[in-house]
Amino acid sequence: MIAKGDVLLLVSKDMGGANVGIPLAQEAIKAGYKIAVIAEGLAAGKYEDAGFRLYFKGTTDFSEESFSLDAMGVVERLKPAVVVTTLSVPINLEQSFGFAANNFRIPLVFLEDFWGVHLRSQAKPDLVLSIDQVGADLVYRKYGSLTRTKIVGNYTVNRIRELKIPEETREVVKRLRNMFDKVFVFAAGGAHVSEQIQLLKKCLRQTSDGVLIPRFHPKSVNLTAPSGKTFGEEWRELLKEFGDRVAYLESQATEPLVALADVTFSDFSTLLTTALVFKHQAVSIATPMVRQTMMNEVGFTTHPLVGVGLVKEVGEPRDLSEFVKEPDLLSIHEYLCPYDPREALRAIEAL
Repeated sequence: MIAKGDVLLLVSKDMGGANVGIPLAQEAIKAGYKIAVIAEGLAAGKYEDAGFRLYFKGTTDFSEESFSLDAMGVVERLKPAVVVTTLSVPINLEQSFGFAANNFRIPLVFLEDFWGVHLRSQAKPDLVLSIDQVGADLVYRKYGSLTRTKIVGNYTVNRIRELKIPEETREVVKRLRNMFDKVFVFAAGGAHVSEQIQLLKKCLRQTSDGVLIPRFHPKSVNLTAPSGKTFGEEWRELLKEFGDRVAYLESQATEPLVALADVTFSDFSTLLTTALVFKHQAVSIATPMVRQTMMNEVGFTTHPLVGVGLVKEVGEPRDLSEFVKEPDLLSIHEYLCPYDPREALRAIEAL
């Protein structure tokens, strides 16, 4: 058991990790614990914006601007009662400090922000804080009964419930629905998108009505594709044949569009969760490259909520209008529960 006044060391890198780590750190401080935060990547600025003074701050992208930190030495100096790491991709300090915790036999906690991310670290956790039962089952499959698991909820649900939809976006989607009846959003990024679009095109040819709003990840659009064009140029060209049935709404934010669309298509993006929380259908376009990407990043080849029927999957051409129906509301309530950092802290205290 940890005691009030003990040091909890928190290590994080990506935005998802910061989103779950910051509320936990805030709860721990309220409860009387000392918090030491080591952050790199986009998480660092997020912690600073939340008022934390970082024990160590790494660079934004360690692969482009390398740095070093002696994790063993830091843990030896701080003597934390618990080390909590989030799980980013590609992983860096989170894994180094996981190994240091294992070496000193300090309890190690993995704080998940998505299904299966525990696979990103080779360190051995004593406790995994997971988002739902599907996530907990994946943890058990990896570690068996030797590692404790606690379901603490999905932070994406918290954020989506606070989402404000601009009136301008409502009007844009209303206009498109009046013109085309059905509104589809396709949100994607990465090298596998061209393959997804090839399948999506075959589906659109079988779909008599509806407009598609593509939302390409800004990190991907300007990268050079194997064709020599940028990915953004290649993807737009692939969809060119559909004319005004494809609408590019560059000035609009993506999440409000997903909240209003009839169906959202993606790979395994958290935007599928956004669609479900707003009681719209979420569909994973699962091409071979998407399945390989999922396997590389989170260790599965099908979106975890496909198995429980919440997320649908497209692997071959079909009429997209078949998906315009309300998802299972009971399953949404069961699997998409908001993140509770107090539950996370209680689980850590019970170590």
